[in-house]
Amino acid sequence: MPKKIFGSGLITADHIFIKEKKDSEPEYLGTSGGGSIGNTLSLLTLLGHDCEVFGIVGNNTISDIIRSDFDLFRISSSLLVKRGKPNQYVKSRQYSHLITVYNNSHSFKGKCLHCGENFSRDFQMSKRDLTDKVKKNAKNSDIIHLDRVNNITFELASLGEKNNIPVTIDLGYTLFRREQDIIKLLEKATITKINKDIFKKLVGNEVEKSLEKWQELFPNHKLLIVSDGENGVYGYSAFESRRYIFHENAIKCKQVRDEGGAGDVLMAVLISELLCKNVKKSKENVLKSIKRGQALASINCSLYGARALQRVLLRQKILDNEIINLADDIINEGVAGSIFTPKLGLPQPIKYSFRFVPETNCWVCGSPTYKKQIKKKIGSISQHSAYIKNLSKSVLVMSESFNSGLLQRNALERYRKSPVIFVGSGGSYSAATFGEEILLKYYGLTSKALPPFHLENIRQLDSKNPICLLSYGGKNADISKGAVYRIIKSKITSCLVLCGEKKSKLIEVSRKNNWDIIELPGKERRGFVSTAGILAMVSSLISLLIPDEAITEVRETFDYENLVKLMNMAEKWAAEESNKIDKTTKIHIVCLASGWGIPALTDFESKIVEGGICTIEIAEMKNFTHGRYINTFHNSHSCQIVLILFESPDEKELTDYIKKKFQRHINSIIIARTEKEGVSGALELMIKSLYLAWHIGRKKGKDISSPQYPPQARGLYGWEPMYRDQIELETLIKES
Repeated sequence: MPKKIFGSGLITADHIFIKEKKDSEPEYLGTSGGGSIGNTLSLLTLLGHDCEVFGIVGNNTISDIIRSDFDLFRISSSLLVKRGKPNQYVKSRQYSHLITVYNNSHSFKGKCLHCGENFSRDFQMSKRDLTDKVKKNAKNSDIIHLDRVNNITFELASLGEKNNIPVTIDLGYTLFRREQDIIKLLEKATITKINKDIFKKLVGNEVEKSLEKWQELFPNHKLLIVSDGENGVYGYSAFESRRYIFHENAIKCKQVRDEGGAGDVLMAVLISELLCKNVKKSKENVLKSIKRGQALASINCSLYGARALQRVLLRQKILDNEIINLADDIINEGVAGSIFTPKLGLPQPIKYSFRFVPETNCWVCGSPTYKKQIKKKIGSISQHSAYIKNLSKSVLVMSESFNSGLLQRNALERYRKSPVIFVGSGGSYSAATFGEEILLKYYGLTSKALPPFHLENIRQLDSKNPICLLSYGGKNADISKGAVYRIIKSKITSCLVLCGEKKSKLIEVSRKNNWDIIELPGKERRGFVSTAGILAMVSSLISLLIPDEAITEVRETFDYENLVKLMNMAEKWAAEESNKIDKTTKIHIVCLASGWGIPALTDFESKIVEGGICTIEIAEMKNFTHGRYINTFHNSHSCQIVLILFESPDEKELTDYIKKKFQRHINSIIIARTEKEGVSGALELMIKSLYLAWHIGRKKGKDISSPQYPPQARGLYGWEPMYRDQIELETLIKES
C-alpha cells in the first residue's frame, strides 16, 4: 500500500555541463530540478509512494523548471514557498553540475558555466514559512524525510517524534552548523544516512568505537548508513533486539560516468524497503535492501546527471516491482552493466533552457545581468539569438524522440501497413507531410497529410483507416476538439497521438479512448515558430515508420555526434547563403521542392509567412515547369527575387536545369542540397530550412521566434467553426 512521504530540504536546479577533454570548454546539456531531497522523492514516487515536498524557491524561470520537474514525477509541490513579488526578480538556488569525462568525476559549481554569474543564496527558510498547513500535512504523513539542518527541519523532526512518525535524515554535504545543532536533529531520526567525513567529524575516526559512540548518542536509531564512496557503506542495524554491524562493498559499475545522486537513490530504496513495506526487519532483509539500493545507485553512476536513473525509469515505464527486479538482476550479476545509453537520463535543454529570453539575459541560468558581446546588429536583431542556440541544442530531444518511436515500434506496426491520415496544424502539419512521404516512398502507401479542419469536413471516413494526430503542445482547439470530435464520431479504431505535453487535453482524451500515444520529451515555448517540437515529431515518426532494413543506417544519422555535426554544418551553410539576399530591398521568394524536399518546403514556407518576413511563392518542383512561373517575374522591378530549391538526389537533374534556365534572370539562387537518400536526406533539408528561415529573417530585421502580429490578425488564431457542439463532443467522449 502506498505511503505518504513528506520531504523537506534544499530545493535547487542543476545546470548540467559536460567537459570531454581537459582543455575543452564545458558543453551545456540541459537543466533539471536538483537537490538531494528531490532526487530521493522522485525515485520514491516511481516505487509507488505519494510524495510531497516543502522548501523555498525564487521568482524566476528557474523556479518554473523546479516545479515542472516535481510535476513530472508526480511530487506535490503546492507547499513550495515563492520568494519575491510578481514583478521582482529573485533567484532560486541553482548550481552548475560539471561532469568531466576524461577523469570520470563530477562537481557542483556555485556559478553559471555559461555566463559566469555567481549563484548567491538570496534567501533562507524562516519560522513564518512553517505554516499550519505545512505542519498539518507533515503530521498526516507516514514518513518525514529531511536533508538539511536548520530550525525548520528541527521543528518538523520534533513533530514527527511527537506523533510517532518515522524521521529519516540524509546528510551528504559539508556542514556549516554547530555540532550541537546537528546532534539535536539526529536524535529524532529513525534512519540516518551520512557521509564518512561528517561521521568522523562527529564521532571520530576509528570505525568500531565510532559506531558504539553513535549508538550511545542516538539510541533510537534503527539504521545508520555511512557512505564511503567506491568503498561501499558501513554502519549498523538495530531493528531487532540486538545491533548488527555491517560493511557492504559497493557494486561495481562497468563504466562510471557520473556519481552524483547515487546516495539519494540508495536512501530512497532504504525508505521504501524498510519503512514502507510490512516485511520482517531481519538482518538478512536489511542487508538485502542495502544491496538493492547499492545496485540502483551503481547503475545511476553509468548515466549523466544526478537524477538520471529516475528519468530513465520513468521514460522506459519501469515502475514499482520492476525496479526492484532490475536491482536484483544487478545483484545476481555482481556488476552494473551499461544497459542504458549514458545520455538517456539527461533533461532536455529545450524543456526550459530552450526559452526565448532577451539578448541581455543568460539563456542558461536566466540571469538579467549577463551582457553578450554582440559584434554586429542588423535592424533590431542580433547576429546570434536564442533561436539559433535553441535549434542547435535540439540534438537531445531528437535522439530521445527517435528512441521513443523505436520502443513502441513493434506494438504500433499497423501504422506502417496501411495508408495513414496524418493530421496537424502549423509546425505539426510540416511533420505530418514528413509522415506522408515516408509511407509513400518506402511502402507505396498513398497516405495524406491534412490540417484538422479539413479532416472535419470529410463526409465519410473509413473506420479502419488509421489516423495520426500531431500536436506538440496538445492544446490547439482544432486538434483537441475538432479532430478528436470527428475521429470519435467516425468510430476510428486505430488512432496514434504524438504529443509533448503529458497533462494536455489531447493526452487526457486519448487515454480515455485507449488510443496509442507517443509522449515526446521536453517542452519549449509554444507558438507558430516551434522548432524542437517539429524535430521531435519528425524523429519519432522516422523510427516508428521506416522499414526494418533501414533502421541501422538511420541509427547512424541519429547518433549524437552526427546530429551535432549536421546542426553545425546547416547553420554555417544558412549563414553563407543568406548573404545572397539584399537587406535593404523587399524580397519575393520562389521556393520549389519535390519528394523528400516537400516537408522542408512546407515548414520553410510557414516560418517565412508566420514570421512576417516577406511574400513567398511555392510549388512542387516538377509542376513548376508547366508554366507555374508567371508571377516569379511580375514584381521583379519592385523587389528582389530569390529562388530557393530543395534538392535530394532524385531531383538533381531537374534542379540543374532550373538553375541553368533562370540564372540569367535571377541572381539570387539558393540550393539546399543533400547527398543522402531517404529520410536522412529529408531530415537534413528540414534542418537547413529552419536555419535558413531564421537567417533570412535576420537579414530583413525580423525575428521569427517573436513575430509581431498586426491588429487585423486578432481573433484568427482562435477561430473555430460556429457549428461545433462542445456538449456533443463531451458526450461522445464519455460514451466512448
